Amino acid sequence: MEIKKNDLKIKCDIMGCKNLVNYSVSTSDNPRNNLNICESCLKELHKQFSKVVTPKSIKNIYQKGGLNEKNK
Repeated sequence: MEIKKNDLKIKCDIMGCKNLVNYSVSTSDNPRNNLNICESCLKELHKQFSKVVTPKSIKNIYQKGGLNEKNK
């Protein structure tokens, strides 16, 4: 998966959004399968994803015994 800057003169693929596209999210070689998205929708999508998927801090790993000085 890859996110590329895009300057197409088309509308955002997010339903209800009328902004022009700034980025394309590609999952295959076929450009017809890309998700074309504006910057504001991309930021909102990032905000919503961060509520579901959050990285764990390195302190939590050490506290739970996942890593120590021997197996770093």
